Amino acid sequence: MMRSLALSAILFTFVSLQSTTGAPTGHLTEKLFQFGYLKAPTANSRQEPPKPEEITEALLKFQKFNGLKETGILDRQTEKLLNSRRCGNKDLFYDNDTADRAHPFNAVKRWDKTELTWNLVKYSETTLLSRDQQIRAIQKGLDHWSKVTPLTFKNVSGLADIMISFEKQQHGDSSPFDGPGGVLAHAFYPGRREINGNTHIDDAEQWTEGKIEGTNLEIVVTHEFGHALGLGHSENSDALMAPYYRGYTPNFKLHADDIAGIQELYGIRAPVVPSTSEPTTVEATTETPKTSSTQKLTTTPEQTTTPEPTTTTPEPTTTTAEPTTTPEVTTTFNPPTTTTNKQTNHLCNRPAHSKIQAAFTDPKGVVYLFLSTGDVISNATGSHKIEELFPDGPKYVDAAAYTAEQELLLLVRGIDMWMYTFNGSTNTFSPAEKFRHKLDIELDAAAVTHDLYDWERIFFFSGQYMYEYQPYFMRVSDPLSIEHIWYGVPAVYDATFSDSDEVHFLHEDSCTSVSKQYNLVINAPRSIDELFGCA
Repeated sequence: MMRSLALSAILFTFVSLQSTTGAPTGHLTEKLFQFGYLKAPTANSRQEPPKPEEITEALLKFQKFNGLKETGILDRQTEKLLNSRRCGNKDLFYDNDTADRAHPFNAVKRWDKTELTWNLVKYSETTLLSRDQQIRAIQKGLDHWSKVTPLTFKNVSGLADIMISFEKQQHGDSSPFDGPGGVLAHAFYPGRREINGNTHIDDAEQWTEGKIEGTNLEIVVTHEFGHALGLGHSENSDALMAPYYRGYTPNFKLHADDIAGIQELYGIRAPVVPSTSEPTTVEATTETPKTSSTQKLTTTPEQTTTPEPTTTTPEPTTTTAEPTTTPEVTTTFNPPTTTTNKQTNHLCNRPAHSKIQAAFTDPKGVVYLFLSTGDVISNATGSHKIEELFPDGPKYVDAAAYTAEQELLLLVRGIDMWMYTFNGSTNTFSPAEKFRHKLDIELDAAAVTHDLYDWERIFFFSGQYMYEYQPYFMRVSDPLSIEHIWYGVPAVYDATFSDSDEVHFLHEDSCTSVSKQYNLVINAPRSIDELFGCA
């Protein structure tokens, strides 16, 4: 008789949790346990199913927390959200969390210091993202929190406050991952044990950067670092700290609810004190320009990478040097018009009827133009045959780009790519260790740009599509429409050329310039001679 009653109770539970789509009952019940809506079973109650009223209460809590209609039944909308991608941390702490908070955010616990360390101890083994891209996503994720608090983050080797790793299935912390979809990552709150602050990322997911497909790594790790800093999940479904992943948002920022939560724990970042010196001394002419070489990204996570907002305190009142000490403009990747004059600018002496097929700037600011005649002109040394400056390379070049982060020059002809290293003492290029490669597409042009965090992005262009090149895997991403990134780019172009602010699309004797900051065409059209200071 007792056995029949127990079976009836279990069957009743199954029916109460079964939706019209016939989703597995036990799976959904486990989710309510896992995320804090049902009290975890004890040793004495482990074999007993939750009571119907407990399930109803759990569903009501879940619906309220996530902004759904509060029905207490497993309707389609509730089931869909339960099965969506999300963080593995609990939404509620069952014994002391009622979901009746004064604010949507949940400030759980804080570190007793503001200078924190981090270490990526285990890279992804499955993602197409390079190690550089993985580190970049982590640094950006920490930057989001540093910009609105006094927190600073330093990358170290060995033990750190926030130990980051890509894991699969069972990985030693009693919270196994579940494969693709479902739980994406989880993190531990601040504390004094070694596991506190640790952040684990499911390596079974398709991690991506800057695209709708897959799961955006930067957004997910930013959420997880919120936990590692002491925030729980927010009831505000628009907040980053809401439990469910809502898809890729270009240039996403923290929600006001996220900022309010983290600032309740750590306070606000102290404002920069205005200068009290005479106006004549407030000159930024001696401030060293920010360059990507000062934050060089490597394939090991042992760099000191304190986020920019915590180290940037450019108080010009301490500047005592004369304006004549302004740093050389060639270090800021400016157009060559700032480094040459009309009399010595070899870029103006292009052969008649020649066409520019590719262009790049070396680390010293010297510009190189590859012509349809098989010549290359630099504004420093004049005209040469391509093979004179680039040994064992192509006789003609379709695309060229220099990446400071990788310290490599890429030259492309058709689907063939050659890689060179630059010797700054002799101003020469030599074949790199991994010299020759095959690409999957024929290129028309290439350019190196920087994102909002000043990290490099290498783009290849073919027709009206662009592809991001991933140096670590030596492959290109899926195609993106150029107009989706930069509005107004011409349909026909021969080459591209990048400077610190713009990407220039060259065609015959004209130039169309795209602002990196505003992602739209400016100064169009103008002559190539004007671009290179010849007009």
